[in-house]
Amino acid sequence: MNAREGVELKRSSLADWVGASTELLAPLTDGLPRYVMSVRKLHADDTPVPV
Repeated sequence: MNAREGVELKRSSLADWVGASTELLAPLTDGLPRYVMSVRKLHADDTPVPV
């Protein structure tokens, strides 16, 4: 997407951004299983999910 707009980004910059994003999102990914398992009913669609 950036390349189409003529913006050149180094691979190391992109990797740094991904690493920083994972750190910022860690509280959400840590809390999600607790939230999902805290309810009595879990509503989902009919998409097959391997278990």
